[in-house]
Amino acid sequence: MVSRSYSNLLDLTSGGSPTFSRGGKKFPRVATVAGVLSDLDDENRSNGGSDAPSSISQERMIIVGNQLPLRAHRRESDGDKGWDFSWDEDSLLLQLKDGLGEDVEVIYVGSLKEEIDVSEQDDVAQTLLETFKCVPAFIPPELFSKFYHGFCKQHLWPLFHYMLPLSPDLGGRFDRSLWQAYVSVNKIFADKVMEVITPDDDFVWVHDYHLMVLPTFLRKRFNRVKLGFFLHSPFPSSEIYRTLPVRVELLRALLNSDLIGFHTFDYARHFLSCCSRMLGVSYQSKRGYIGLEYYGRTVSIKILPVGIHMGQLRSVLDLPETEAKVAQLRDKFQGKTVLLGVDDMDIFKGISLKLLAFEQLLTHHPDKRGKVVLVQIANPARGRGKDVQEVQSETYATVARINHVFGKPGYEPVVLIDTSLHFYERIAYYVIAECCLVTAVRDGMNLIPYEYIVCRQGTDKLDETLDLNPSAPKKSMLVVSEFIGCSPSLSGAIRVNPWNTDSVAEAMDSATMVPEAEKQMRHEKHYKYVSSHDVAYWAHSFLLDLERACRDHIRRRCWGIGFGLGFRVIALDPSFRKLSVEHIVSAYRRTKNRAILLDYDGTMTSQSAADMSPTAEAIGILNKLCRDPKNVVFVVSGKNKEILTRWFTSCENLAIGAEHGYFLRPQNSADWETCFVCQDFYWKQIAEPVMQLYTETTDGSFIEAKESALVWNYQLADPDFGSCQAKELHDHLESVLANEPVSVKSGQHIVEVKPQGVNKGLVAERLLAMMRKKEVLPDFVLCIGDDRSDEDMFEVIMSAKDDGSLSPVAEVFACTVGQKPSKAKYYLEDISEILRMFQGLADASEQSAKSVSFSPQRVLIDKKKKKKRKRDEVEAEYEARRYGVTEETKENKGESSVLGEKRKKMENPEDTMVPKEGFDDENKLLRTVFVGNLPLKLKKKEIVKEFTKFGEVESVRIRSVPIIDGKMPRKGAVIKKRINENGDSVHAYVVFKTEESAQASLAHNMAVVGGNHIRVDRACPPRKKLKGDDSPLYDNKRTVFVGNLPFDVKDEELYKLFAGIKNLETGIEAVRVIRDPGSSLGKGIAYVLFKTTDAANLVVKKHNLKLRDRELRLSHAKPNDTPSKRKISSQPDTNSSSGKRSAVASRTPDDANKVKAKANLSYQGLRASKSGTQKKVHTRIKLLAKSKSQPTMEQNSGKKKRPAVAARKEKALQAANASKLSGTKRKLGNRTPDNAGQKKKARKSM
Repeated sequence: MVSRSYSNLLDLTSGGSPTFSRGGKKFPRVATVAGVLSDLDDENRSNGGSDAPSSISQERMIIVGNQLPLRAHRRESDGDKGWDFSWDEDSLLLQLKDGLGEDVEVIYVGSLKEEIDVSEQDDVAQTLLETFKCVPAFIPPELFSKFYHGFCKQHLWPLFHYMLPLSPDLGGRFDRSLWQAYVSVNKIFADKVMEVITPDDDFVWVHDYHLMVLPTFLRKRFNRVKLGFFLHSPFPSSEIYRTLPVRVELLRALLNSDLIGFHTFDYARHFLSCCSRMLGVSYQSKRGYIGLEYYGRTVSIKILPVGIHMGQLRSVLDLPETEAKVAQLRDKFQGKTVLLGVDDMDIFKGISLKLLAFEQLLTHHPDKRGKVVLVQIANPARGRGKDVQEVQSETYATVARINHVFGKPGYEPVVLIDTSLHFYERIAYYVIAECCLVTAVRDGMNLIPYEYIVCRQGTDKLDETLDLNPSAPKKSMLVVSEFIGCSPSLSGAIRVNPWNTDSVAEAMDSATMVPEAEKQMRHEKHYKYVSSHDVAYWAHSFLLDLERACRDHIRRRCWGIGFGLGFRVIALDPSFRKLSVEHIVSAYRRTKNRAILLDYDGTMTSQSAADMSPTAEAIGILNKLCRDPKNVVFVVSGKNKEILTRWFTSCENLAIGAEHGYFLRPQNSADWETCFVCQDFYWKQIAEPVMQLYTETTDGSFIEAKESALVWNYQLADPDFGSCQAKELHDHLESVLANEPVSVKSGQHIVEVKPQGVNKGLVAERLLAMMRKKEVLPDFVLCIGDDRSDEDMFEVIMSAKDDGSLSPVAEVFACTVGQKPSKAKYYLEDISEILRMFQGLADASEQSAKSVSFSPQRVLIDKKKKKKRKRDEVEAEYEARRYGVTEETKENKGESSVLGEKRKKMENPEDTMVPKEGFDDENKLLRTVFVGNLPLKLKKKEIVKEFTKFGEVESVRIRSVPIIDGKMPRKGAVIKKRINENGDSVHAYVVFKTEESAQASLAHNMAVVGGNHIRVDRACPPRKKLKGDDSPLYDNKRTVFVGNLPFDVKDEELYKLFAGIKNLETGIEAVRVIRDPGSSLGKGIAYVLFKTTDAANLVVKKHNLKLRDRELRLSHAKPNDTPSKRKISSQPDTNSSSGKRSAVASRTPDDANKVKAKANLSYQGLRASKSGTQKKVHTRIKLLAKSKSQPTMEQNSGKKKRPAVAARKEKALQAANASKLSGTKRKLGNRTPDNAGQKKKARKSM
């Protein structure tokens, strides 16, 4: 069944009145083009289109060729005029159907050999569609003549067979009108395909050079069409093909296919070379498949010669007519050796060269006269013109001369058959021939040798006719030209150069003199290949490769660009998208600590430019970015430091990395530094002579000597030869430098030798280290590069967020230049887009600087004071409501009850030190994830439904945890106001069936569930109260504090880690691993007691000591530094991680500011604004830091009450009364300087 759209079209052409529904209109399925229209289901109808679903459910192949595989016969009877059609059994398009499978519906699109009158075209189209599933393309005679006999046969066909139009007699000059006719006919074919195609399901297979621009028309209409193309003719070398005026248009049209097939590797190699030289598109071979990366799409290359239809040949061999013809020919050539040639009568088949070689055979070997006969079957020429007439006249003259010189009564040396033969007659000649000669000077494939081999295998009846033993081995001999497509697959044939008539004559003689056993061996080898690689095998293999090439269509985002025949489709992975300037500028404005990494070569300037120095525009943009105090800008290049110093001397604050990061300079006024200890570059004496050798033999190449590296550049050399030489040089250098501390890398038109470990990733690591040294975590990272060397930078910044080098809410933009496989998630097309993007960032920095400098300093100070007063008032108001401090409680309860029961419970050190949190089932820990910031009333089944997409959920545990419980809240847990009046939030533990599902669910972090941005992290074990805190382990000079450990680290891992340190003569006495109570989830700490103080000192000096890819923090344990004291001590240890979190207990202004800064850093970037609900939530968080630092009630007992208590009670009372009148957001009106001073003194006394 055909698609519904075509059935509706036939309704219109048949004269019937179309029925229009009054309901809402929906597009038919043929209009649901990926990237153009959304899928809409067709309405249920009762008309003739109701059978469409059956055609949609079945896999379908649309085969498009110049001619339909049909034979047409005109009925001339008076009562019944019309056309009769039948299948053309000899057509390759019909034969390949056997390889597609019975479950694949095949529809043919093509033209008819006969001219159909316009009045009959509708009836013929209806008949062909219903009977043969063929869609005819009716082409006007004049247009067809220009298309086929004009452009195809006068331009493409001669050029593809290596004949240049050097004179008007040899093909003629290029005619633009013929090219326009060629494009017009291809457009007609495209329209016919569009009538029947279901683009999401159908495969389209286009055949041969007649329809080379058809892929462009189909791809333009259906961006995700599954399209294959097979070229049945040779593809010329680039030197020949580049003479075609429309060379680029044809190449781009072919690249709009998903799979391009060729008969031999030579044809494919020439096509790939043309793409490389004329379009700059290079190919890659991966796992046996060759592919071209073309605008994000991978165009696959298929190399497989077509086969013959074994069933058809065998059925013809069994015909009685064949048996009778074989008997007739046996009697005719009795006692003679028959050499057979079957060729078309055209200039490329080499018939005249074959006749000259046979003439020479008879001349030099008189014994062959009368014994050897050459039967030449000359099929009618497919083309027409003067060259065909010349071939015919030359052939007839040569045959007449040979027969006149060497012929005698009863012996005719050459038998020329120039009339049409039935297929069985040709088969009979194959059967009786001892040798087959195919000496074409250029031919795409030529299946004559394959047919000959199968026919020589014969049948039992033919063996009886020829008086042969059916059980005896068969034999055959082949003499084939080197320039035909089947030659590489026939390894047992005698290959010849047809232009060398002497060698062809010797091959003919050898073929008649080969021993019988060798003939049998050659035949057996050929028959095994031909019978297994038939046309069904070829078609099935092509379909499998086409399915493989198209399997990623559904998940790619596609859109078209370009006009006319320059149209192409950009296909991108959903996670790889173009970087929007508006998006990155918006993120740039929101962030405060920015890191910008910029490759220079190929990113800021073109690598092919004569002058690669930065333009004035680029320098100006860099200066604007560097002047912004929030930015750290690093430019990385492969150039040496002298050149970069000269180019960027005007950029004072610009950090530069030279020679791919070997040399670094943090700013203009600083000295250059090296990333490695100074080493001897003696290896240059080995590498440079090798490079010099390849430079002398590769024209256009040169050596670029750097202080730390040697680079061989072949950008100006021939692309193919330069690439070949680069591969050889790479292998050569690797062999001679195998024992040296260097690495050999291949890049874009370069081969580089440099010290091991030097890459641009070092610059990224150095930049992040510089910002960590300033105690700043970047919340904006931009990295741009264009080639393989920049992938190291992308890898470092993409993984930096996981190892804690970036802010938890950092926005990371890894961007590559052009669409190609990369670790980056974004791309920009070219240098102009990059400069436009940087100009947007620079403008944002200038606007920000102007807005800050516009306000006087006094106004800024006043705003800060006003903000501080408002914060104090809101804190007092909140404390009154939270802890129940009212007039009634003040009068009826004592001072010890002012804060209320909740405050007492919160300040109980026992409750604070043992928070009941964590996942207590260690067996399920790795399969469990923590989910925070959930809506309060979320049910278990809703959580299960949300996380089932990652795998089967075993169980869910929901817990409600107070926000204020004596510790800082989880990082990122509070993003929106989702807390009740008691300040509670909800989190849960989700247990999966497998660890893989738990790992996959971590990608759900920051997803919106019930209006909340949830927090997903690994589940951690519960923190238990430690015993034995009085152990000398924590108060000893031999103890080392180890931070940033994995939460599930084992004692044995630390023993093994420290035991592997060199020069550590003494061992470990004790190890204590605990959870760090002050850190976020996923980290732990440990105390390691060594046997000697020297050992502890040695370990502390170690840098870059890692465990499970975590860089450990090592320091000496401080006196009285126990785990519990790190939690509650009023004398904080600022050198330890938990001590920093408890530093608020000291109540000093500096430490209080540190706590507030820590809280602000945790939530930086997660707040869209500071108004309304979010400001209120963050006020509570800051109050948490204050309340945590207050002494407990037990600590207050027995001590003199501080004057601050009365002041705090008075303020709380005023706030409670004010809230009743004006709400929680009303400011406290009467604030006197005395009150403010009293509060300040109270804080100092605390």
